[in-house]
Amino acid sequence: MAAPSSGVPGVGRSGRRAPNLRRPTVGNLHYRVAVILVVVLVAGAGFIYVLESTHRSLIPAPSPGTSSIAFPTPVQHEIVIFMENHAQSDVLASGPFERHLAQEYAFAAGFRGVTYDSLQDYAYANSGSYYFGGSSVPELVDHAGESWAAYMQGMPTPCDRLPSADGLYNPNHDPFVFYNYVTSSPAYCASHVLPLTAWNQSIAAGTLPNYVFITPDMTNDSDNVSAAIGDAWLHGFLTPFLNSSLFASSAVMLTYDSNAIENPPPGTLGNGLVYFSLISPYAHRNYTSANLYSDPNLLTTTEWLLGLGRTNHNDNWAVTPPMVDLFDFGPTYSVSGSVTYQGSPVAGAQVSGSGYLATADAAGAYSFSVPNGTYVLQASSPTGTCLTSSSTVTVSGGNVSLRFDLPCT
Repeated sequence: MAAPSSGVPGVGRSGRRAPNLRRPTVGNLHYRVAVILVVVLVAGAGFIYVLESTHRSLIPAPSPGTSSIAFPTPVQHEIVIFMENHAQSDVLASGPFERHLAQEYAFAAGFRGVTYDSLQDYAYANSGSYYFGGSSVPELVDHAGESWAAYMQGMPTPCDRLPSADGLYNPNHDPFVFYNYVTSSPAYCASHVLPLTAWNQSIAAGTLPNYVFITPDMTNDSDNVSAAIGDAWLHGFLTPFLNSSLFASSAVMLTYDSNAIENPPPGTLGNGLVYFSLISPYAHRNYTSANLYSDPNLLTTTEWLLGLGRTNHNDNWAVTPPMVDLFDFGPTYSVSGSVTYQGSPVAGAQVSGSGYLATADAAGAYSFSVPNGTYVLQASSPTGTCLTSSSTVTVSGGNVSLRFDLPCT
C-alpha cells in the first residue's frame, strides 16, 4: 500500500513575452543579489521545515526496565502476538497449548475481530483506525519515553516492505511498515521493525522493549493451514519466555486477526469470535470474561498498561474500555479441594463460577486463585451423568478449602 503523494505543484509559465534585457548596473546587481539571498534563505528554511515535519520529533527510547518510567501497573512489557484465520472454537478444539493457556490464565470469550482483512485488524489494534498517517502506538510509546519493537518472522531484512521470496513474510501482516511515523525515517524503521531472530537476542540480553508486536510467518501463524500447526509453534516459542525472569513483569496478549469459519450473528460486532488470552503473572487466573471486546479494546488496554496518551481513533475509554477484568493486581488466594462421587474422585470434573474455571485432575483435585470476594461455584461431571453441585464460598484474606460430592442419577 503506497503512501499518498505529498508533492507540491510547480509554477506554470505565464506565456508573456520576456521584457528587453539591459546591462545591469551595480545598484541593480546589489538589489538582485539581495533578493536571491532572501529567496534562498526562505526556501532553505521551508526545506528544513519540510524535512523536520515529515517525521514528528522522536524521543529516544530509554533502556528497557529503566526506573525513571512510572507504569500504572506492575506490567512493564506488553507482548502482542497475532495469529491468523481461525475461529475461536477451532483453536480451542485443535490447539492443546492454547486451550491450556485459556484455562490457566485469563480468556476473553467475547473477543471478535474487526474485519476479515489482516492489515486492518492489526492497524485497529495499534492505532484504532485504518489510517496510517495518524497517531499510533509507536508514537505514543516514544513520547512516553518508553521503548518498542516489532518482530516479524521470515522478514529478510529490517523494515522490509516487500514480500519475501519464499512467501513466508507478508508485509500485510506488518502494519508498522505502513505507518508514516515509522517509515519516514528509514534508520528509525530499521531499528524498530526487525526479523524475529532479534527477539532471541533481546531476551538473551535482557533488553525486552516495553511494547512488542509479533507476527509469525505465513505457516506458523496458521494462515490457511491447521490451527494445530500454529499451536505447536506457539508452544515452542512461548514456553521459554514463560519460564524466564522477564515474564514476571510482562503481559502476553495472544489473539487471532479474524474468524475464517464462523460468521457473526446479525447486528453483532466484527466477523465472529476469535481466540484471545492474556498470559501474565497478573492475569485473572482460571478466568473467562464474557464481555464483548475487539481490537480497539486491545488498543486501549495498551494505552492503560503502558501509561500512554490517546491516538484519538476509536480509543474512547468509555466506549471501548481497557480489558481490566482480565487482570488482577491485588493479592489472591487459593480455592481448592476435590470433586467426588460417593467418596470416589471424579477425574475431569469442572469447577466453575463467576468467570473462573478449573478442571479436576486424576485424583479429583482442583485449585484456582481468586481475589477476596464471594463466589457461587458449581462442580459438574465430564460425562454429564451426574447432577451439578453448587456452593457459595467467601474468600477473605486466606486460602479456602471446598469439597464437592456430586449427586448422580
